[in-house]
Amino acid sequence: EYTELSAYPLPAGTTTCWTPGARAGSWAPDPRELSYDHEAHLASADTGSWIGSALRMPFRHDPGALRRTLRAWTVRHEVLRTSVEPVHDGSGRGTAWSRVTCPPDAVDVHRSEPVTGTADEARATVLAAFERLGPRHWPHVLFASIEPDTGPGFTLLFGADHSVMDAYSQVLWFGEVAALYE
Repeated sequence: EYTELSAYPLPAGTTTCWTPGARAGSWAPDPRELSYDHEAHLASADTGSWIGSALRMPFRHDPGALRRTLRAWTVRHEVLRTSVEPVHDGSGRGTAWSRVTCPPDAVDVHRSEPVTGTADEARATVLAAFERLGPRHWPHVLFASIEPDTGPGFTLLFGADHSVMDAYSQVLWFGEVAALYE
């Protein structure tokens, strides 16, 4: 069942945003062509067009373990370490795109300063972070965690641009990220 994030019951608590980053100079040209779907998405999608999920994690919130989990998940999926660069051929027919890829050892995940607030403030923080997602700039996936004021566990959310994520891979994320964290 799909629920829009605007209607999903997020807890009040401490919200932290997690952003993949790549070491400077680590991007390399990748000779493989983009898929037709990816090219179509680049031609028509704007920043802020993303798919996402929320997962209630039944574990203690450990920022170090969560950073390692998000890094491990990001580097094991090459599409999350792939981006595009514009190629201008001077023909005036628009922008073409070439693929660039970053090696796993050049990726890390950085956390924002945690912010404590209401459920509505947590939602606003997460939505503001995910609105930065787009097909033409990296990273194409962002994360947020909310450690609730009361109760066990925490909520983990991700937003990903449709150029790197579809509904099927979104569903697989739940089990994979929980296993990596555990």
